[in-house]
Amino acid sequence: MRYYIQLLNNLKSGKIAPVNLFYGPEGYLREQAIYQYKKVLVAPETAEFNFDLLDGQEASEEDVAAIASSPPMMGERRLVVVRRARFFASSPRGGAKKKGKKQQKNSPLLEYIAAPLSTTCLIFETGDSVDRRKKAFKEISGYGGALEFSKLKTPEIIKWITQLGRRGGKDVSRPAAELLAVRCSDMYDIKNEMEKLISYKGTGESINEDDVSFIVTDRGEENIFAVVDALGTQNYVKALDGIRYLLLRKESPQAILGMLARQVRLVLQAGELSGIGCSFAEISKQMKVPNFVCKNALAQSKNFKTEELVSLLRGMLQVDEHVKTGKQEFYPAIEMLLLDSCIK
Repeated sequence: MRYYIQLLNNLKSGKIAPVNLFYGPEGYLREQAIYQYKKVLVAPETAEFNFDLLDGQEASEEDVAAIASSPPMMGERRLVVVRRARFFASSPRGGAKKKGKKQQKNSPLLEYIAAPLSTTCLIFETGDSVDRRKKAFKEISGYGGALEFSKLKTPEIIKWITQLGRRGGKDVSRPAAELLAVRCSDMYDIKNEMEKLISYKGTGESINEDDVSFIVTDRGEENIFAVVDALGTQNYVKALDGIRYLLLRKESPQAILGMLARQVRLVLQAGELSGIGCSFAEISKQMKVPNFVCKNALAQSKNFKTEELVSLLRGMLQVDEHVKTGKQEFYPAIEMLLLDSCIK
């Protein structure tokens, strides 16, 4: 979140690069950044003349350069936003050589980026990875316009959830915030679910863990907790029900194996740290997961021996290999693995 706050501070103080590249996996903050730029740079009454939104998958370099080169009308600045910008992706192998250095040098977009119009703020936006070796990227980075919107870490997400609650007049408990973070896939989900929770609580002043459990649908990862719980108590039927539930939710076999392997590794790590005398706070810090997740992993570690968890991880690796090579179908393979794990 720190990079985003710094961006807003620069915008507020007038430190605005003429060409910007907002890239990275955090789509919500990219969207919010563009909204703030438009709010500051373009008056509502002149937006028709001084704001252009282009699709980077459709617009050519010539289109972008031409529109960005147009002066503002009835205002001091223009804002041009190019969404899904493809111009910074890695070139296909050998593609740059085929184009030749001369053509690359004379690119209209490169020419504009090298000498941008001072009255235009041009923003390229993409959630895809970018090639930092490209000249365009280096040019934009040169005057501080390239910013990677990385995913927030768990403590930052928890803090943001708390802030959303305060804005809605609600005090969000730490366990509630942690559970919400686990059940939501991204910041868009969190924002939407917080609006539901605030509405649900009405005049109530707080949001607790029970509220989140009641309002917010559980994600696949939380269901994996139940699968591992069932394995720890040798409840083969319940563990298999959990896998079937995930398949009905259209989770891919690879995603299910990934979630299951992650949880087993967390249980293994929690058990090992507890075994050497680490406190809960130390374990949570070393594992770098929310307290809610750490608490589950610690509880589950008491139901397994280390060799059982290691054997389960090896079994999942074998299932993954057999499914990918066509030796087995996913469901029969995972069914056999779970059965073997429950027979101790």
